Amino acid sequence: MSTWIRESIPRLFPQSSKSSKYDVKFIADYSPRRKLSFAEVEQAIRNETGQVDEFNCVPVRPFNTVEAGFALRQLACESPYPDNTLFYVNVAPRRDDTSARSNNEGEDLVFLELENGVPVVSTCSGYTLSFVKDKIAEARSLDIPSYGSQFRSRDIFPKAVADLIDRKEEFLEDKVNLDIPEPPEEAIGYIDGFGNIKTTIRQSEVDFNNGDQLNLELDGENYSLAFSDGIFHVDEGELVFAPGSSGGDNPFMELVLRGGSAEEKLGDPDPGDDLKIS
Repeated sequence: MSTWIRESIPRLFPQSSKSSKYDVKFIADYSPRRKLSFAEVEQAIRNETGQVDEFNCVPVRPFNTVEAGFALRQLACESPYPDNTLFYVNVAPRRDDTSARSNNEGEDLVFLELENGVPVVSTCSGYTLSFVKDKIAEARSLDIPSYGSQFRSRDIFPKAVADLIDRKEEFLEDKVNLDIPEPPEEAIGYIDGFGNIKTTIRQSEVDFNNGDQLNLELDGENYSLAFSDGIFHVDEGELVFAPGSSGGDNPFMELVLRGGSAEEKLGDPDPGDDLKIS
């Protein structure tokens, strides 16, 4: 067993006790209206370990690795999180190989320790890990099959999550160099419940002045909007490009329709869609 594994497992996953139960944040591409899938995964993990306290589900759009990656970055790196938190991410569209797959094989499950000490168990697929790429301290492969079920997040992967929480490190393998793409530079990253569109553009990457009139190109359409340093610094009904609520000290820019839904105004785009603002 490597020195890293001997040292990191006790640190990231303290000896199980009633006072050290874990909160699991599960990011997956199941519709929030299809609660059965989330419930089955939670039940499978709880059947493997008694050390789960809270199980929180974060739904993203089907196969949308950009949205999953954006959510992981925000929750694991940019927002305060409680101790004893494990992120479990499974968005695996099986697009790493578009030919016929044997025995429901899909993208591998990996274990990450982020620089802030947060443990993450995730499929390595698409842009799922792109937004935390610069925050990964160590990445380890797992001795667990990547095949065997259509519903791997319920039938196969919960044992890996439970074994980590229960400090059963035998299936953790050595360090791996993951082939993770950079996050898309000018795209939609996430759309919140108000229809505000969070982009992958950081505030430090824009050079506009308050009140500048801009043009947005999205899905073959052009829209007029204003630049502002705050989403409420425009009149009701105006479309604005402004620093948003995600991204920490260098926030991601947002497209917001004050008093309405930018998502509806802009034709219901999806996370991952390219955009251009000039």
